[in-house]
Amino acid sequence: REPTDMSTVSTSPRATEDSVTPRRHSLTEGQKPGWTWMAVAAAAAVVAAGLTVLLNVLGDNGPVIVRWQRSRVPFMTTLAVGATLPLTQSATGRVLLAFLPAKPATHLIETEHTPAADLAARLALIRSRGYDTADSTVIPGLAAISAPILDVQDEAVAALTLVGAGPDVRPLEQKAVDALLATCRHVSDQCGSTFLAALPH
Repeated sequence: REPTDMSTVSTSPRATEDSVTPRRHSLTEGQKPGWTWMAVAAAAAVVAAGLTVLLNVLGDNGPVIVRWQRSRVPFMTTLAVGATLPLTQSATGRVLLAFLPAKPATHLIETEHTPAADLAARLALIRSRGYDTADSTVIPGLAAISAPILDVQDEAVAALTLVGAGPDVRPLEQKAVDALLATCRHVSDQCGSTFLAALPH
């Protein structure tokens, strides 16, 4: 099945010019390698990391899962394509926030209840290393590692997130981080961004 068309993800009628929506952050035709190609990259990350990969874009209320690429490692979860993840309590949400312009990011954070100083420090850490992790913060027992796909302005247009049961993810964390970042660097490079490639690795 072809991945969901980003332009069909619904947005709230309350969205303003400063709101970040999947449509607003889609790549231009001259820049994007195509969402199908991006889904192929997600499949490659599954093979390299050995974990399930989610492709996510930012909607009005948080990251929306638009593609689910399963690995051979089974786990139980209530997450599914179309689900919205927490903005500041998920690795996916924080990764997207870390690579957004300040004004739209502030607009989105205003709806959350995370201490500003704690979040600012976490977002700075994400920008310095290119990824984030979470363990049991969205669903008990579920661990995640997320990294952004960046456009020519070094802004996040999507995020790839590795997920699995904590005991399956933790032993593979460094291997999974390396595989995920390699994939996101390659896709971001195709979109015109060298930010991730310039980070120490």
